[in-house]
Amino acid sequence: MVATRRCELTAHTVDLRVARASTSHLMLPNTLITTRFAARGAQLWIGARLLTGAVLKLAGGDPLHLDVSSALLIVAVCIALGLADVHRRHERALLDNLGVSPLARSALFAVPALIGESAVACVASIIG
Repeated sequence: MVATRRCELTAHTVDLRVARASTSHLMLPNTLITTRFAARGAQLWIGARLLTGAVLKLAGGDPLHLDVSSALLIVAVCIALGLADVHRRHERALLDNLGVSPLARSALFAVPALIGESAVACVASIIG
């Protein structure tokens, strides 16, 4: 009876180790998908940034000097617009079948916006 219990315990721990090892690897999307969606994200960021800059200029503010919360709000708007665009084009099922998670989709739209906002902040700090 003791030997049988040890076998069951050992088999159980082996099963857990196999399950952890197989689910812990993160699969990255194909480069074709990442480049296309990153390009879309960059286009969305450029549009959102130009509209925000125009509104700030009309209001008498400086469109280059934004605080961190405003820059993060622009990034959040770009993510929302990107996910709405994916929904509008009916690409969610395709991306799910290709293994692109919703978090990865959000990241594909967030990274170009974060890079762009960082570049604008660097230029604004150099200009003064």
